[in-house]
Amino acid sequence: AAAAAPAPVQVQGSFEGTVKRISPKGSAPGSHAFGFVECEETNRLYGRDVFLNDMQAEGVAVGARVRFEVAVNARGMPQAHNLEVLSQW
Repeated sequence: AAAAAPAPVQVQGSFEGTVKRISPKGSAPGSHAFGFVECEETNRLYGRDVFLNDMQAEGVAVGARVRFEVAVNARGMPQAHNLEVLSQW
């Protein structure tokens, strides 16, 4: 039998990073905007950028400095929560 995958890391506390990419909502039905935050500390923990959902992505611009908490989403990827914009540039 295959061993169970280790549980995803849940990180306590907040992090700061820079909005790296925003993909606007497409024209297809059901499409959503989304984005990613670049953060050295969370990249060490998760090996990838932190996901922004559609509501978060619509409120920020690329290059914005943000503070956020992280939780692992249903796909096992780090997702920002309690996003706070510190500066737009």
